[in-house]
Amino acid sequence: MYRTIYEAQSSGKYGYATWTFWSPGTQLYMYEKLPRVLLGLMSIEDYLKEAQSIFTQELAAGKVPPVPAPAK
Repeated sequence: MYRTIYEAQSSGKYGYATWTFWSPGTQLYMYEKLPRVLLGLMSIEDYLKEAQSIFTQELAAGKVPPVPAPAK
């Protein structure tokens, strides 16, 4: 699996995966709260507002992983 991921990244063929590019607290929040959105217990606006708040704090604290540049 790691070889496949490496080859995809090396060729510039990679996409979005929540477990890859989110900071730890943001990822945990999004994972735990998404069912509330899907069940209609939380609005998408509130969900995203809180996710943004957590992400902003983690970004300032240097906890956001870098996004790799596409291969040339």
